Amino acid sequence: MTDLQIHEICNKLVAQDGLVILPEVLFDSASQAQAKIVMDYLPKSTLINLPHREIEFFEWLKLADRPVWDDLWEDEAISPYVVSIAFLPFLIDADYRGFPICDLTKCDNYYFTADHMVDDESKLLVESSKTLFLEKKQMSLAQILALQISVSPIDIWHFAFKSKITVESAKKAVAELVADGVLVHLRSAEHLTSFIDI
Repeated sequence: MTDLQIHEICNKLVAQDGLVILPEVLFDSASQAQAKIVMDYLPKSTLINLPHREIEFFEWLKLADRPVWDDLWEDEAISPYVVSIAFLPFLIDADYRGFPICDLTKCDNYYFTADHMVDDESKLLVESSKTLFLEKKQMSLAQILALQISVSPIDIWHFAFKSKITVESAKKAVAELVADGVLVHLRSAEHLTSFIDI
């Protein structure tokens, strides 16, 4: 997608009650720099729809871990799956991480960045995991999760969905990394705010 195409999309966007429906092609093909063009074009108070792939994820979450879905969407004054334009960089395919589940108030948070990894122990695990990955050898879920966290921030629900595993299996992988002194698990939204770049 070219910058010219991004500008053409921006010129066609219509806000209704502060909500702008972004076309799927934008989520699928735009770069992070182009996401910034869209964000600069729209008022900072703009709300946007989630892309179809994120709606599919949240419909899965509703069945896989209903308390977490309720924590995120149940009390929304507007319809679910509408978020601030500030989250657009998380939703772009080139660096697709998904809407970060990191501000739960009724459930424990399971959102991790590379900063949650304990220096020496985690470096060893990540390096050995990279080697296993490159050699196409079998890896444990904990190793896969550690490698994923070292690459980009993720919550365990997106990890479970993308890996086609249960939420419980993802939580066990976290528990294993914490027990091995590789990962720090901050459960409250208040403690996670400094790790989210929005």
